[in-house]
Amino acid sequence: MQLFYRPGKAVLGDMIPFYDEGKWKPFYLKNTRGNDGPDCEGGWHMLTTEDHVHFTEHPTHIKGGTGSVLKVDEVYHMFYCTFLDNPRRQFIRHAVSTDLDVWTPIEEEVLPADGEIYDPAEWRDPFVFWNEEEGQWWMIMASSVLGKTERRACVGLCVSQDLHHWEYRRPPLRAHGGGRSLRVSRPVPDGGIGTIWSIPITATGSRPCTA
Repeated sequence: MQLFYRPGKAVLGDMIPFYDEGKWKPFYLKNTRGNDGPDCEGGWHMLTTEDHVHFTEHPTHIKGGTGSVLKVDEVYHMFYCTFLDNPRRQFIRHAVSTDLDVWTPIEEEVLPADGEIYDPAEWRDPFVFWNEEEGQWWMIMASSVLGKTERRACVGLCVSQDLHHWEYRRPPLRAHGGGRSLRVSRPVPDGGIGTIWSIPITATGSRPCTA
C-alpha cells in the first residue's frame, strides 16, 4: 500500500488544503520535471478521495505558484501567484469556478505589490480569509518592505469587502531577525484556542519559526 500520493512521473509540491461539503479536496502544485505524456500537465491540480489512500486527480489548468482556495456564495475562488524575470516581479491573481472542475482566470484582476510599502520582487503565496473582527476579507502573503536594509522580510496584507478590489495595508508582521523575504504557511489554530492563531514563517537564511 502506498501511504503518500505520488503523481506518476511528476513531483507533488506545495499542498494546499481545502475542505468542501464534508470532504477534503486538497490542491497541489504539480512539477512534471520535463516529462511528457497525458499525465504530465503542470500547475494546480485537485485531489479527491474517499479513504485518504486512493486519490483521483483533477487538473485545473491554472499555471502559477502557491495560494489558497475558498468558497463564497456557491462560487469557488482561487488566489495564486505568477512570476516574471528581468526584472524580477511577482503578482497575485484570481480565478473562479462553480464546480471545482472548470476554472476561469479573471484576467483583469492582477494584484502587484504597491511599490510604496512592498517590494514588487517579493509578493507571493496569498492566503485569503474572512476576518470577523475587522468585518472584511484579509489577504496575507510572503513579501518584503521597501528599504535599504537586508532585513526587509514581512507578512504583507491587503484587505477587501468583495474579494475583487483590494487595498494595501502596512505589514502585520516583520521578521526583524533577517532575510529579504518570507515563506508563509497558512494560519492555524494554536492549541485549540479559537481566538489565537499561529503563522509558521521562514525568513531567507534563517530557521523556521512561529508568529
